Amino acid sequence: MKYRPILTTFAVAGLICGGAVGTAMAADSTPAGLAAPPALVAQSAATPGLNPFAPPAAGGLDAVLPAASVGAVSGATPGLYGGTRDNACDSASMASFLQANPDRGNAFAAAQQIAPADIGGYLDALTPVTLRADTAVTNNGFSNGSATPFQAVLQAGTAVMVDEFGVPQVRCACGNPLEGSMQNGPAGLTGDTWEGLSSDDVDSISASDHRIDEFALVTPTNETMTRPTSSHGDRDYVTPGGSTTGTTAGTTGTTAGTTGTTAGTT
Repeated sequence: MKYRPILTTFAVAGLICGGAVGTAMAADSTPAGLAAPPALVAQSAATPGLNPFAPPAAGGLDAVLPAASVGAVSGATPGLYGGTRDNACDSASMASFLQANPDRGNAFAAAQQIAPADIGGYLDALTPVTLRADTAVTNNGFSNGSATPFQAVLQAGTAVMVDEFGVPQVRCACGNPLEGSMQNGPAGLTGDTWEGLSSDDVDSISASDHRIDEFALVTPTNETMTRPTSSHGDRDYVTPGGSTTGTTAGTTGTTAGTTGTTAGTT
């Protein structure tokens, strides 16, 4: 596994105004002799973001029932992710694109610590889900022939593919490899920010201590939908009358601060 140590302090400092990064406060609070942490790049669910590896995977925009962020959370937590039965990330198309563009495919494989020839099987083994809360990750863009890591916050409603331990590994909107966040301590925010993005409302997802056989997803109508690991929506089933509490307690409206649901891509 390519897991790095995950640091879970997200006291994000600075104000967002007109797209400017409020880094002054973070810099001022940095102890003498220590470099200020880099700004977190906010990436909205509807845009591919910086230096995408691949075109967006097939699948329409779906609704997701948002949840309150809980900070550090295991990838096995019931209700952590959402989903629908109709749309899933097209991992086959993503694999075909990466294989047809070996510079990108090689960089993707290096970031995931796999062989380029294994990209198709690797993606097929992942499970598509939708983030229900704003989530901090290490994102990897493609630049100058290599994967370029940066610290990011993905908006609730973002479609990702997770591994068998519940950790996001690929973002569907761009094909970018993902890892656990390495952010620690105060930081500013930059990028494609959204209303409701809060300095103390970010999840950090860590690997489960056991392999997950099935993911308990929350549908837009608050039903519990079970998705077997490594399946892509074709084997989903909904528990009659079931609903998943998990991380949903205390949530109303959406992460964008409006009534209803947040558009996602899975």
